Amino acid sequence: RTVALLSMNFLHDGDPDLELTATWEEPRFEAPAEREIDIDAALPAMLGRLNLCSGENKARHYDHEVKGLSVIKPFIGRGQDVPADATVSLARHGSLRG
Repeated sequence: RTVALLSMNFLHDGDPDLELTATWEEPRFEAPAEREIDIDAALPAMLGRLNLCSGENKARHYDHEVKGLSVIKPFIGRGQDVPADATVSLARHGSLRG
C-alpha cells in the first residue's frame, strides 16, 4: 500500500522558499530599579535553595548500593567523605551501560 507519493523534483529541490515580510520594532525596556540588598539575609536564603545547597543529606539517606550497580559513587575522595557532583549506575548486572 502506498503511504506517500513524492515527485523527484520535490525530493531533490524541496519546497519552494517562502518570501515573508516583517517589520522590526525596537523593544522598549525600563531600567531596573536599584534596590538595597541585605547580604547577611540573602546569603543564607540562597544557600538554603535546593538547587544550590549540598546534596549530601539526600545522598546519605539514599541507599545507592541496593543492587551493587553504582560505578561512580555519591561520595568520593580518600575517605569517601566528599559529595560528588554526579553519580553513575549500571543499568543492570553484567551491562557496561550506565
